[in-house]
Amino acid sequence: QLHMANKCGLRTPKTIIGNDIQVLSKIFDSEADVVVKAIERSSIRLEDIKALEIRFMSFPTRKMKVSQIFHDSERYLNTPVIVQEYIDKKYELRITIVGKNIFACGIDTQSNALTKIDSRSTAFRDLKHWQVKLPVDIERKLLSYMEAFGMNFACIDMILDKNDNYIFLEANPNGQWLWIEIETGAPIAKSIATELLKPV
Repeated sequence: QLHMANKCGLRTPKTIIGNDIQVLSKIFDSEADVVVKAIERSSIRLEDIKALEIRFMSFPTRKMKVSQIFHDSERYLNTPVIVQEYIDKKYELRITIVGKNIFACGIDTQSNALTKIDSRSTAFRDLKHWQVKLPVDIERKLLSYMEAFGMNFACIDMILDKNDNYIFLEANPNGQWLWIEIETGAPIAKSIATELLKPV
């Protein structure tokens, strides 16, 4: 995803995926701020067969210095992870694309201490949402990205940084969108229905 986003002209964070400390030291300065994310899930399932109990242990995205990872590499790099440069942001964007229709929503994650690093740390509905008009060149690049993968639907996560740069994070081809329509009134469901009714 990140390679294709770059190819389409979108900005992406400096990122490594893995657990090789030598690669980490080549890509990031030891005093750089980074975020560490789980690759597949943000939680793991813990089953207690005797107690017939299922619990979940959460692994939220964490901000730290690269030197902290070096210092305790067995803890943070005992499994492959995503290490990504930390970017100060004004707000997050959830962008739902249906065909050629783009519904961009700003989410104020920075006014809540719980969601400054990981917006999943609280219910999305506790945060302010509003419709955003993206710059034409960003829309064009996003549509190029969609076309490159042959997708006609995706939910894309981006951030607007402190310098007003739009930064691509990831695209989910089966992402959640209904809460965006509820919060902002964006006619996403109607757009999906219209797209599905188009002749093949």
